[in-house]
Amino acid sequence: MAVSGNVEDNPGLGADEFTVKNILRQLSGVVDWKSLGIELDIDPAKLSEIERNYDKRVNDCRMSMVEFWVNFDTSASWNKLATALEAIFQNVKAKEVRELGRKEVLGGMATLDVGTGPPFSKDRSNDSLEPPTTPPHSTVVAALVVVAALVVVFFMSSVPDEVSCKFLR
Repeated sequence: MAVSGNVEDNPGLGADEFTVKNILRQLSGVVDWKSLGIELDIDPAKLSEIERNYDKRVNDCRMSMVEFWVNFDTSASWNKLATALEAIFQNVKAKEVRELGRKEVLGGMATLDVGTGPPFSKDRSNDSLEPPTTPPHSTVVAALVVVAALVVVFFMSSVPDEVSCKFLR
């Protein structure tokens, strides 16, 4: 899920979104950009080309390498970047990057609707939030299980022991 661009170009993107700008923020201070590129499976010849084009200027080389990686690796992700950082012994940076990946994944999961409908009415004509008219299926099932358990407990407690023993055989 490689996304290029930056937060300014995409107002919906946050600091944990997978963009070139945010990746470069996380990689500030990582000087060994070439080893990182190798761990990200970028061809060494491409890395040498980047190094020549930017006269070995670390920040420019790192930026070009990240742009290339994001645009050409369809599996580019925070997790893959964290693994590459660990391989070049940048464990603190790797931990920070891995956390961004978790936030991004959890952020996407938070928008999933697992009920039968929206939790509140989407009609905002009267600016009030109305509760749903029917509970989600999982709530109904849970309530039925509780009622069935209560019935069994009540039945077992009201039947004499000798009858319940015959019943269980």
